[in-house]
Order: sequence, then structure tokens, then C-alpha cells
Amino acid sequence: MFSNEFLKENGFINCKINGRFASKRNQVYLLNFTDFNGCEKQMVYKLHIHRINLAKEVEMLFQFQNSPVLAPGIFKVNGNGILMEHISGPTILEYISWQEKTHFQYKEPYIEPAMQAIKQLADWLKIFYYNTENNMGKKIILGNINLRNFIIRDNLYGVDFEDCREGYPEEDVGRICAFTLTYSPPYTAWKKCLAKEMMELLTAKLNLDRDRVVDCLFKELASINKRRGFRLRAGWIEDIFKVL
Repeated sequence: MFSNEFLKENGFINCKINGRFASKRNQVYLLNFTDFNGCEKQMVYKLHIHRINLAKEVEMLFQFQNSPVLAPGIFKVNGNGILMEHISGPTILEYISWQEKTHFQYKEPYIEPAMQAIKQLADWLKIFYYNTENNMGKKIILGNINLRNFIIRDNLYGVDFEDCREGYPEEDVGRICAFTLTYSPPYTAWKKCLAKEMMELLTAKLNLDRDRVVDCLFKELASINKRRGFRLRAGWIEDIFKVL
């Protein structure tokens, strides 16, 4: 994956692939490097298919260095790939999926532990939107926002910034609430309850236009249903509206 010259220049004697992360568009590897003292260091190598996405992500990650936006640090840009800090820990999606499995037997959906992670998400997004607008002079959103891209540690970290673009935060919030409803298994009572509280919290915390958030949510749901071929019974939109 890396030449001996590259390894030597950066103080390493070898590199091994420890795993691969799920990605529809890119090749993302967990690597283990060994330096000349025999010490090991784990890093992530994200190999981009499209150079324009590489440039965009590099720009955003460099912008976040020494800023309040918690994201992986860049070690090296090599060809079409970014060698970056490995942030270990469960994603928000992994955590809320575990919470749903743990509490599915409750008569009423119990979402309070999951909402603690969403509160962390609200804080991270608030910092992200403020800092990017302040630095770039326009409203920047994540675009391809989903709960797989947030890692829970003592503080929340965000990853994957190749789809950042100008837009309204309501788009991000509507989209992530739609994704929350449709993660497997989709449209459960627990997920409907979580998506509702999640939308209200993010809308209030980020001072957003609620009607616009709901509009973005339903546009994304329609797209997801079509893309995944969900066969939903008549009246499903009305059911979701009742929840929201």
C-alpha cells in the first residue's frame, strides 16, 4: 500500500492492514504502523475515488486543526488518499441500535440513554456550523450526514467531510432524522419516538426553522423509500406526521 521510501521518510519500518471500514464510495482501511523503535501506531487511510472529494475533505480537516470542531487529525495526504488519526469508539448508530435492542421489550419506548448521545450531537453540530460559517463566510452543512459518522468518546468526534457544501442546517437535521427512522429495522415505534425527540432537540438547540426541517425530513424519506424499495402501507405519511 505504501512504498518503502514513504515508510522510511515518515519514520516507519512496516505497515499492516488491520481491517477495513464499510464505505460505499471509498476504500477506508485501519492500518498498523511500526516505527524504528518498535512502537506501533494505528491510523486510518481513506482512499478517495474522486479527487474533488479528496480536496474538499482535506480542506475541511485542515480547517478543523486547532479549532473546537473535533475531527481526526491529518498525518499525510498521499496520492488520492488521506492518512489520518484513528478515533476509536462506538458510533452513535451502534450505540442507539444497542439501546433499541436493550429496551425493545418496554411497553413505552425508553429513549433517554440514546438521547444523551443526541445531545452530544447537537453540541458538536452547533460548534461545526458556527466555526465553518465564521471561517468561510457562508453556511456550510455536512450534506451526507448520518449517525455512522459520529464517534462517541469523552467528547463526540465527527468523521467524513467530503460532502460538505453550502446549504441550510435544516437540510442536515431533516436528513439525519429521516435516516434515524429508516435504519434497520425501519419505522419501529422506538425509532419514531427517538426521531421525534431528536428533531425537537436539534431544532431548538440550533435555532432552526421547524417547518423547513420537517419538509427536508419528508423529502429525504421519499428518496430513501424509493431507493431501498420499501413497500409501505397506505397512510404511512400520516402516521409519521402524527409522531412529528
